[in-house]
Amino acid sequence: MAISIQLYRSAKHFLERFEKQFNLIFFDIEMPELDGINLAHEIRNEDDSVRIIFVSWHPKFALDGYGLNALSFLVNQLPTNLYL
Repeated sequence: MAISIQLYRSAKHFLERFEKQFNLIFFDIEMPELDGINLAHEIRNEDDSVRIIFVSWHPKFALDGYGLNALSFLVNQLPTNLYL
C-alpha cells in the first residue's frame, strides 16, 4: 500500500488544490482565514466519502465535527514545538 502525505500552509491553500484524491484528511479546527468546521463543509460539498479527522486543543468542537460525519476527533495536548 502506497502512502502519500501532503502538507498545506492554510485551509485556503488546501481548497485551491483540493481534488477528490484523498482517502483521509487530518486538520485543525482553528486555522487562520477559514476554520476547520467551515473547511469540512467545503470538502463535503465536493466529496462526501473522504474520511476527516479533526485535531484541536478544544474538545468543545467535537460535536460540530461529528455533525460533519468526521471519522474521529483528536484532542491535541502536545506543545506545538514538538511537531512543527
